[in-house]
Order: sequence, then C-alpha cells, then structure tokens
Amino acid sequence: MAEENANLESVAESGGVYKSYENATKSKHEGFYTCIAYYGDTHADQGIGYRVATCEVIIADICEEMGDCDESTYEVCVADYETGTYECKCPDCSTDANDFNPICTDRCEVAFHDCQMKDLTCKDKTPRTKLLDGFCPEAALPTVKTLSGIQTFQVEDGNEIILSAGLVDVGSPPSVVTWFFKKDGSKEILELQGANSDALKLVSGLDTYGEYEAEIKYCGDVSSINKYKLERRQEVTTAPVFQTTSEKSDDLTNAAVCSVFPGGVVESFDSQSNFYDLACSHVLVADVLPGGSYLDPWFLYGSFDQYNGKGALSGFTYHGSDTFQVLRGWVINLGGSKVPLVEGVEKEIGTSGCTALFENFYLSIKCEKVEFYYDGMMAGMISLKSGLIEKPAGGLGLCYDNNSGSRPNWQVGSKRD
Repeated sequence: MAEENANLESVAESGGVYKSYENATKSKHEGFYTCIAYYGDTHADQGIGYRVATCEVIIADICEEMGDCDESTYEVCVADYETGTYECKCPDCSTDANDFNPICTDRCEVAFHDCQMKDLTCKDKTPRTKLLDGFCPEAALPTVKTLSGIQTFQVEDGNEIILSAGLVDVGSPPSVVTWFFKKDGSKEILELQGANSDALKLVSGLDTYGEYEAEIKYCGDVSSINKYKLERRQEVTTAPVFQTTSEKSDDLTNAAVCSVFPGGVVESFDSQSNFYDLACSHVLVADVLPGGSYLDPWFLYGSFDQYNGKGALSGFTYHGSDTFQVLRGWVINLGGSKVPLVEGVEKEIGTSGCTALFENFYLSIKCEKVEFYYDGMMAGMISLKSGLIEKPAGGLGLCYDNNSGSRPNWQVGSKRD
C-alpha cells in the first residue's frame, strides 16, 4: 500500500480528489482504500491538519456472479454497475437488419439470419438450432418404427452390435436422431447425432453394457423413442425360455417338446439330453407316414454352423405342402424371396399352411402338426401338437433318436448321379 499511498498523496497535493484505475482486477485492486487530505496552514488555527476517509472497493462481474440468464434460449445479461443490478435481454439484431442469410431451424421455421433465430428462441423460450442453410424444403412426414418396451440383448464381449433408432425414412426437412446412454444412474448424450445417425455401432464390453435410448425428432417434436438394453451373455446352463403368446402357450400345454442348444446338445422329446457333432444339415423331426398315409409327409431340418466359436443352430427348413427356410436374423426365405414380417402380426407362409409370428425377438412358426421357435441366433425349440413322446411308425429325426441307419446323426446327404 506504500506505493498507492504515495500516489494518492501526490494527487492530493496537486489538488485532485479522484483516483482511477484502468483494467482493475479483483486480485490486485479489491479491498479497503484510505484517503488522507492535508490542509497545511489553512486550518492550523483550528487544530486540523488533515482528514482521513476510508472506503471498501468491491470489484465484481455482476453477470458472472449474480446473473441467472438462460443461455440455452440466448438471453444476454446486461449489467448496471451504478445500481448493482442486471437485466436479461434478448439479442440485439439491429446490426443484422440488412443481413439476409436465411436458415431452416430444427422446428421447420425460416429465419432471415442466425440472430433472428436466437431472438425468436429468446422470446418464446422454445429451443431452436439451425438444421439447414437456406429455406426449408417441402414438408414430408418421416416414417418411423416404434418398438414396444425395452429390447434386451445378451451378447458376449467383443461382438459388433448395431442398434437402430427406428428411422425408416428421414422425412423433409430431415428428422434428427439423438442417442442417449444410461449406466449406473447417469444419462449422457452420445456424440452420434443428426439426420444420418439411425444406426448406432458398438463393440460389446464393460464400457458399452447399459441402456440406450434413440430419440427421433421431426420439426422439434418427438416422433419416437426406442429403448435398448445391452447385457453380457451368461453361459447357458439350463434350457432357454422361449416366449410365446398366451394362445400358443395354451395349445402347447400337453405338447412333446424338443430343444436345440448351442454346442450340439439336443434334448429329445423324452427329455433326454444328447451331444452330437452337428456341422451341416440334419433331420430334427419328420413324419413320413402321418395318419398311416404316405401322401402327406412333412420334414423339419436344422442347419448348423459355428457362432462365436460354438456349434449353433443357424436356421430351420420346413418341407411339407410347401418349402421354406427360417434363417439367422429372423428371416424367412420362401422360394428365394423374403417373407415380409411385421412385429406382433401373424403372417401366412405361402401355401405351406404355416404361419409366422415375430415377437419379443423370437420367431415362432405354427404348422398343422408341429410348431417351432427360433431365437434368431443359435437356439431353437420344436413341439408336436400330438403330445406323443414315443416315435410313431413314420417318425424320424434327432428329436426322437439317433437311429438313422447308414447316415449318422440324421445328416442330410446330397444326391449324386
């Protein structure tokens, strides 16, 4: 303070009554200041040689320390240091009055320039961002697919996972997709955002297990929110639970059931588990003499390959009055064409007399004599409506036994000339 006192003294001696600082800082200049005024001989006869005055100087950024303007709606804090108050104001666009750079906002509105968009947001408190440069294109609603509930996937570490937001057609102006990741009670926005972010690609691992939300907005309004949950797959030690509709559950109360597990394990109709070296296509169940007649035989084959290093069911082939395949990924192939499926809606499969239902990530096929279910990846279940565990006269396949004659494991061979 010695130097500042000296400065004050010199100013007073020259008759000044003010001390000013430029670019004052809180750390250097805030505090108590003392002013000493010397009277000299003027008031000597009154015994007053000087006078002392003390004041506290507070240096503060009113907007930074007191202001609570909403920056998300582009409010601007304007401070009044004489009164120690502030006011939240909308952007001043007077300098942009002659600026014509139209933009299309994410609410499908046209603003003449960026400042006008911010001013609109400030006034009506409706969040806006720039979607496109120029005028908005002709409006066309997007096409979205909304899933029911949380879709849960159990996967092994290191798998590449692709999640879909459900955006089939982006619409015009284009919809905006935002992905959220929820884990341990926290929720964060993933960097993947915009009109071309329907697919979210992940590699399964400790950092990616959790819940995901895909929010689709069109013209600022939420069109759809789809939710997923990614979990680490546990080793299967018991039979998987195949979810069916209540109607099918009633039908299968007394049915004979055969389950096909990863690793080559088949639990036959008599509840006996057997291990087979399954590497191509095998007869799982068939009846070449239904009702004692050779005129209406039917067959159900299983195809096998390696999935994540284990033998797995890659699909079914049904042959009866018509032939079709059920393939990995919940695909039905009928005569070389994919059968279109709508989740939760039963679909007839050609002239086979069978119907398909895709629900809760299981594909169930219901035919006259047999029903079978596929998890779309590696396991399946077969049930006979007859409820007969014993093999009928025309019955054959691994779900009954391994007595396939010259061909082991009911393996399907090829005809040679």
